[in-house]
Amino acid sequence: MPEWTKGADCKSVIRGFESHSGLSGFELYAVPLLRLRCSCRHDSMTRFSALSLAVKLAGLVALPMASLACGQVVMPGNDPAAGGAGRSLPAERRDVNYRGLDLSKVVVWTEAAGGYGTARGFHPVLARSGWKAFIKAVVQPEVDWLRMRSVENPRVLIHNPYGLERDASGKTGEYRFSQRALCAADPRTRYLADGLGEAIRPLVQSGVEVIVYFGSIPNDPALQLLQTPGGVAAFDRMCDEQIEEAVSAGASIAFDASNDLPAESAEWKFIERTAGRAKVYLEPRPHASRGQMFGYPIITQDAFWERSNPEKYPDSRWGARNSELSGEIIRFVQFPDPPAQGKDVGWNDTPANIAARLLAPAIRIQADGHTPTLTTTHLRQMDR
Repeated sequence: MPEWTKGADCKSVIRGFESHSGLSGFELYAVPLLRLRCSCRHDSMTRFSALSLAVKLAGLVALPMASLACGQVVMPGNDPAAGGAGRSLPAERRDVNYRGLDLSKVVVWTEAAGGYGTARGFHPVLARSGWKAFIKAVVQPEVDWLRMRSVENPRVLIHNPYGLERDASGKTGEYRFSQRALCAADPRTRYLADGLGEAIRPLVQSGVEVIVYFGSIPNDPALQLLQTPGGVAAFDRMCDEQIEEAVSAGASIAFDASNDLPAESAEWKFIERTAGRAKVYLEPRPHASRGQMFGYPIITQDAFWERSNPEKYPDSRWGARNSELSGEIIRFVQFPDPPAQGKDVGWNDTPANIAARLLAPAIRIQADGHTPTLTTTHLRQMDR
């Protein structure tokens, strides 16, 4: 839970919920038992007995069978402190509008692997402690914040779930589709080739859309299977194995660099078949000749969406026109907007400035009728 909620929220719970008028909404649930969990340090004024607590709660009826933590109610089995994840209900509901941004129309972007100095570039928490710890430390706080902001069904994207290959210079790169097989083949990381599905399933069951974003099928080692006898069946099995954990848990699947696959290709037929099992997202803007893609939701870098517009840039005439695409357009705010004045320092800025510089492009994207995806950590930290 956020540091700033500790103490005050718990005291307000113990002292009769006087600062939490929004708690009355919990009467919608109909299981009559709760337990109080608090990790705060309490002074003598906040010590209490089981009897006094019972008196405090006597006026509440039909409360959920849940734990009341400082600032949130945690449904049984989904207690983050016990290693779970899922529907942690904030104790105080607030406006879904955050400084002009509609949080119900935002996808939270998280990185399972990137430019970290770990094996296969895994996020340090994931590399050190595994999938459940990663969801608890990285994903769950964003979900809890969105629900506190009255977003009933948050959306979260997990990028590069099974790590990245190193390029010739040793830098992390190579967004391969067969990440899971490559992760399992590496003795340093094979323990992370399993566990994703189990970790995200409580989130999905609680109403969160989890989008698991895989690397590129074009140029993937799995394509070599197509050159062998029975290669199409082997290719399909290999591809299925990469996404099976995520699909079985109810996640959506995003395919990187999938915008120019012929309709008759084995790669596209696999994606089309996957769309029968899970919601599928493509990246980036489809080629003008790939009409079979025009109804799919699209994920693209915000800057590339603009630069690939064939109606604005002659060298982008390869792309489908905006008006031809009927699916949702999700635009990734990869970097904060440059400051209005002075040098662009990227992410090397104060949390408050970064939050403001992330908000500007996200609001602009929503004004276009599209969905922004971005890291929301700075927004959450500034939400006092």
